[in-house]
Amino acid sequence: MVDQYSEDANHMEKLKEFDKRLRESKDKSHGVLYDNDLSLKLQNLQDYEGIIEFSKMSIETKELGVDMIPQYFQFYASHSNQAFDAFNDIIEAVDVNITVRVQAIRNLPLFCKDASEFVSKIIDVLVQCLDIGHIIRFNQKSLGHVSEEEIEKITEFLTSLSKFGVKAPQ
Repeated sequence: MVDQYSEDANHMEKLKEFDKRLRESKDKSHGVLYDNDLSLKLQNLQDYEGIIEFSKMSIETKELGVDMIPQYFQFYASHSNQAFDAFNDIIEAVDVNITVRVQAIRNLPLFCKDASEFVSKIIDVLVQCLDIGHIIRFNQKSLGHVSEEEIEKITEFLTSLSKFGVKAPQ
């Protein structure tokens, strides 16, 4: 147990180191992580890869990962699928508490800000994660003025969004 705690603490420290270096690089280059220095580019890429990997290791690292992965996502298009998959794994993880899951859901739009190809994936995640129909029915007492038919229409609409994918009407 002590070893696991020590290992988790080490993973947290590594994540914080990665974040600190990326933040410093971003600040020095006025919001752009790509610098003329090739070794700095490589270090930044390794730090982002580290964030992706270490974010999967424990409950605590997942909590940090839901903020760090999307924060630097726009700078690493070559790792976009890997980053999104890791982020989605955090959302779907059984050991993640509701606070982390809510924060992750709030951060989902950051993925499509610079990569519109993720819109359909985000919609799929939201539909699966939120299971809108059950949530609406669960809260129906507070939505007493909403009819069952209206609930069905809302549920069908939200579910249908994921069926369009990238060819959805604009």
